[in-house]
Amino acid sequence: ADKITVLEDTDGDGTFDKAKDVITGLNIASSVAIGRGGIWVLNPPYLLFYPDADGDDVPDADPEVHLSGFGLEDTHSVANSLEWGPDGWLYGANGSTTTGTINSAATKNLHFKGQMIWRYHPETKVFEIFAEGGGNTFSLEIDSAGRVFSGTNGGGTRGMHYVQGGYAEKNWGKHGPLTNPYAFGYFRHMRHEGFQERFSQTFAIYEGGAFPPEYDRTVLSADALHNRVLASRLLRDTSTFRTIDLPPLVLTSDRWFRPVDLEIGPDGAAYLADWYDTRLTHVDPRDNWHKESGRIYRLQVKGSRPLAPFNLARLRSDELIALLDHRNKWFRQQAIRLLGERRDAAVIPRLRQLAADDENPRALEALWALNLCGGFDDDAARKALAHRNPDVRRWAVRLLGDRWQISTPIAHRLAELAHSEPDLEVRSQLASSAKRLPAAAGLPIVRGLLARSEDVDDLHIPLLLWWAIEAKAESDREAVLELFHDSGLWTLPIVERFILERLMQRYAMAGGPENLETCARLLAMAPGPDQTKRLMVGLLEAFRGREITGLPPALAEALDRYQQGLGQSDLALGP
Repeated sequence: ADKITVLEDTDGDGTFDKAKDVITGLNIASSVAIGRGGIWVLNPPYLLFYPDADGDDVPDADPEVHLSGFGLEDTHSVANSLEWGPDGWLYGANGSTTTGTINSAATKNLHFKGQMIWRYHPETKVFEIFAEGGGNTFSLEIDSAGRVFSGTNGGGTRGMHYVQGGYAEKNWGKHGPLTNPYAFGYFRHMRHEGFQERFSQTFAIYEGGAFPPEYDRTVLSADALHNRVLASRLLRDTSTFRTIDLPPLVLTSDRWFRPVDLEIGPDGAAYLADWYDTRLTHVDPRDNWHKESGRIYRLQVKGSRPLAPFNLARLRSDELIALLDHRNKWFRQQAIRLLGERRDAAVIPRLRQLAADDENPRALEALWALNLCGGFDDDAARKALAHRNPDVRRWAVRLLGDRWQISTPIAHRLAELAHSEPDLEVRSQLASSAKRLPAAAGLPIVRGLLARSEDVDDLHIPLLLWWAIEAKAESDREAVLELFHDSGLWTLPIVERFILERLMQRYAMAGGPENLETCARLLAMAPGPDQTKRLMVGLLEAFRGREITGLPPALAEALDRYQQGLGQSDLALGP
């Protein structure tokens, strides 16, 4: 049976000398997280919560099932990698060859196939897919700016950068389709220069403050297949990222060295979980793994000294606020989580001040804490949207989108920002949030971003805009069509290259009288032959390999004219 064990260094010499089994009798337990008054355990098919109000690492009661339905078809691809987000959600990953039909108190029968990043809100009980696709996703990293990454089991990359609401590549034949049949596109893994062999299945972005400066924000990757720990520089690549290798951090000729996890500790050291076994394959059913030789390594700067024992939960709220300025991301993240759990209204004025200060390098951390304490109102949002730090602006957009409903003045401000925002990542988040917001608030944001022709070659933004439109295609049909009454929209580069064909294909694939009539209406609105051609390409793609039936007369006539103009007729028109 699996178990969760706490290892403790009681004499401060840097090596554990006490082991305490906290939870036993588990089966395929893949991850654990502490917070919200207890211990969270991923034990597929369940996400379990063990109450531990006094934090003594002894569960106070039997576990509560918060989520059920994670698949077990392949135990090397189960749900994994719990991590608290700065927004108060509990994030996790799912591997490539398991499915899920998730149920919680608020979410019912949400089905998916394969790899993705998910999140769960312990208070609202809502489960949702944060972003979909990737490799065999078996790690999760949230950086100091709240970006979400994962390693991968593929080659030629260090991993995936996940943005909210995005769809990414996967092995379609093996791992199944995306949950959205109308995605019509996907993101790829981060581009990479350097060691190309697969795979960097787990990585951490170094933000611990103890390594030499050249390692700041370096991707440290555990490569179990090649018995090494890689280091890669993380660089901007349009609104996403790419990596370039540095010299490896750890190399060995010992083929038993199998680093399977890598985390940054409160002391700023990198901790490696070493499976330590010559066998790496999961397809051999024989139970001949070497089960007693696993170990944990600490990688630290020479001369480092162990931290003295501490308990952040015993600090006053003002002391936790002071930790928001700590050089190690670990302390900042823990302080934000604890402030959120306390919801101490007395600290809201101070957090408002810190979050609004353009000169505060930790304004983002203050914004996160302010939100978790219940102080992120419209006034705080307006100030954050005007902040000098683009990460603060980006997260203000993100938090507003997570509300699902926003006030009219804030909606107008977001629409204005879509026209004027200079930062690529903020524009990317505007597109993601527009998908979540009601059409009345979301589509004006989309309209502003579609006009940003400088983003036509961005690796994420054009598809995010398509997905924002697609999300409203049927539920808010007239609002979507209203966008296209503006003839100037049709010739915008993003619209021509990414929207017209996809929109026509989406309505035609969905089928039915109303959707096909919408296709006819789009054709009637097209301002010129170039736009008509793009619509027709989308229409033909929708019906590739199948008979076309039930077309409205205007659409059938337009299709016939287009086919005749091409001098071909490879589609079978039904009665």
